[in-house]
Amino acid sequence: MNNPDLARLNRMLAREASSLLQYLGGAWPWTTEPAMLDRLRALQGEQAKLIRKLGDFLLRRRSAPAGASYPEEFTTLHFVGLDHLLPRLMNYQRWLVENQQPDATGIADGAAAALAAETLETDRRHLAELEQLASQLSNSKVASTLK
Repeated sequence: MNNPDLARLNRMLAREASSLLQYLGGAWPWTTEPAMLDRLRALQGEQAKLIRKLGDFLLRRRSAPAGASYPEEFTTLHFVGLDHLLPRLMNYQRWLVENQQPDATGIADGAAAALAAETLETDRRHLAELEQLASQLSNSKVASTLK
């Protein structure tokens, strides 16, 4: 595998590991809809498995995996309502898909390309699920932390 392929996978890993979805795993979103919070946690778990898979792949190729470094603006998102977080999550997920796509489509190695494609597809599916959650939340009468 060539170094540009490893660099592309490592950038993809860094974006996944530093995502808002991963950050919110420790930010305790608030909602009166526990099923929605459970679904959000399931998405976080799926992304965490993908992060491990990317990291393991890079380690097998003797490449040091990137670590997580969350943006400072994430720190204002603790203990806020899910209705406040979902639009931010969707925007971040859109950004993630847009930024993962060039790296995912530029990989020559077959196994690495398959993992990159899986990552991109997972990100797209998560975006669709977040959009569905936001739609369900906007159609329900939930208490909010916003006024």
